[in-house]
Amino acid sequence: MNTHGHFDHVGANKALKEATGAKLLIHEGDASLMASAPMQSRAFGMNSASSPQADRYVKHGDVINAGEISLKVLHTPSFFRRHQPAEQGMVFTGDSLFAGSIGRTDLPGGDLMTLLRSIKTNLMTLPTIPRYSAARAVFHDREERRENPFLNRQSGFE
Repeated sequence: MNTHGHFDHVGANKALKEATGAKLLIHEGDASLMASAPMQSRAFGMNSASSPQADRYVKHGDVINAGEISLKVLHTPSFFRRHQPAEQGMVFTGDSLFAGSIGRTDLPGGDLMTLLRSIKTNLMTLPTIPRYSAARAVFHDREERRENPFLNRQSGFE
């Protein structure tokens, strides 16, 4: 599962798919971004492998089951959370929300107001559960509301 199509998130898709036989999933809105991963990486002076096409496109509200794990897709544009029970779940925010910051909006597909609206309506309305960003930081929304300059009262977020 890719939270979004930026090259630093899809570059290992081919190798992982070949090694595991796993299905490749991504939000339908990120399919073209995933396809352009090699071009994206060159803009940063890097090389990224081409990703295979997705086996399945997911959309907001879809539930993905893998064994005993159930994930619900909330498009922020990049987000998955453990589906049940919500209070015991966890959030994978991709590059949407980081501890103390938010994702970049200056890359292809980025839009600051869309990102902030998504964080407010999809992420900050969830129960207080651990949140994991692409940078592996674990954080909680109480601290984010107080400390994150993009989400606190001084920013006019609330």
